[in-house]
Amino acid sequence: MARYVIDQKVAIGVTKAVTKPKARIEEIYVNGTKVYPYTYTQPKVSKKAGDKVTVTVRVRNTGDGSGILWCQIIDKDTGYVPEGFKAMESASAVSPGSVYTFSFSETMPNRDWHLEVWAGHVE
Repeated sequence: MARYVIDQKVAIGVTKAVTKPKARIEEIYVNGTKVYPYTYTQPKVSKKAGDKVTVTVRVRNTGDGSGILWCQIIDKDTGYVPEGFKAMESASAVSPGSVYTFSFSETMPNRDWHLEVWAGHVE
């Protein structure tokens, strides 16, 4: 009868494929005016100090898995995140190719406002 003798052992691993969402900003509106994407020049939106500024951001899941998307808006001049622009998460998992709309509101400060929109996914 043959006997199996081990001459060498090699450990290998196989990782489970993980599908993840990935966020891409599709459109941004400020008080109804489309400011992104823009063709040649970025449209200007003017508000008086104390006016309500509403920013609507449409974020697409360009990943290969469903997941929770998030979005927030930063004041680029101060690095501060105004209260009304703090990070928000999608209410439920967003499937690949689908779009989720975030809506933010904040009061216009007494100065020009340079904002940056961030979007991503939750792991």
